[in-house]
Amino acid sequence: MRTALAALAAAGCGFHAPSQVSDGPLGTSDAPIAIDAPAVMFDAPAGATCLDSGTSYEICVPNPAGATMTSLTGTLDTNTDPRCAATSIVNWTNSGQPSSCMVLGTSVSVDNLTIVGTRPLVIVALGSLTVSNRLDAAALGPRPGPGPQICGPFGSPADTAGGAGGTFRTAGGRGGDGKDGSGGTAPSASVTMPGALRGGCGGQAGSEGAGGGGGGAIFLVTAGALELSGATINVSGGGGQLGGSEEGGGGGGSGGMIWIQVAGGVNATSAKLVANGGGGGGGGGDGTSGQAGQDPNPGMPTVPASGGSGGSSGGARGGNGAAALTHAVPGSNSATRGGGGGGGGAGLIHANQVLPGAICSPPQS
Repeated sequence: MRTALAALAAAGCGFHAPSQVSDGPLGTSDAPIAIDAPAVMFDAPAGATCLDSGTSYEICVPNPAGATMTSLTGTLDTNTDPRCAATSIVNWTNSGQPSSCMVLGTSVSVDNLTIVGTRPLVIVALGSLTVSNRLDAAALGPRPGPGPQICGPFGSPADTAGGAGGTFRTAGGRGGDGKDGSGGTAPSASVTMPGALRGGCGGQAGSEGAGGGGGGAIFLVTAGALELSGATINVSGGGGQLGGSEEGGGGGGSGGMIWIQVAGGVNATSAKLVANGGGGGGGGGDGTSGQAGQDPNPGMPTVPASGGSGGSSGGARGGNGAAALTHAVPGSNSATRGGGGGGGGAGLIHANQVLPGAICSPPQS
């Protein structure tokens, strides 16, 4: 584990993207990845300050003189918090983006901030942007992180079988078979980069256990420098829930999305950016419940979230979630009791620059 951490940190997050789904470790590629963007772009108003121009992620501020220094800490509800700008950004939803909590400032500092709600978070800094300690938009067990989920259909599990893990940039693990039939199956992973900000996909419910929530979505955009030194940004998926007696566990949720656009320099020394999948829930045994799958630990970004143990006397273990260069693991099968839920797939970490000294799990696309 220490070797993997050191290798990732030494290279920075890089520009590698996960290959399409396979049974082995995630591959890397230097080939450009198409962005699934809307065909019609928005014309910016005269005099506006526009960031990430020419893409579906373009943000235009019509009156930048009205922005102020902004500090964010504590908990921010993207549905109700007054710090979310109501009218400052004019073109965001016109470009096909979802309704979002927009936080605007000449300079913005974030310190130990937890994001809840259903809308994704967009932070716009006309000067510098600093993230200190922790910025958390991860799922918590079955509760999803903030952001819309755009997910393909699962194949349904049989009675007593486990649910599949959620899919985003890599596929979730298949649900484990139970005594009455086959486990759930996950949809294929996305091949193109998303043209709109979105969260991860929740895991599939097993015959009893609920699926883990999908990770949230965060967009950081700054016209100046970005300071991430020592910070942790977490948009991981949640662990699948346990199966009761002879019932299948739920699949883990997939990681969400971190999108970064920086015009100035970046300091990301010892930063951790994490969009891992949650562990699948364990299947129930003979009169006993399994255990819930783990939520990923952002302090150990390259270590997969463990699947929950199966109940005694035949319950099957849940699969581990995706992390670093490792795919999600299918839930284990049980011929006599409940099947384990599959692990959640990896989310997406994208930046327009290398993030030197940072650890990204999965690798930066």
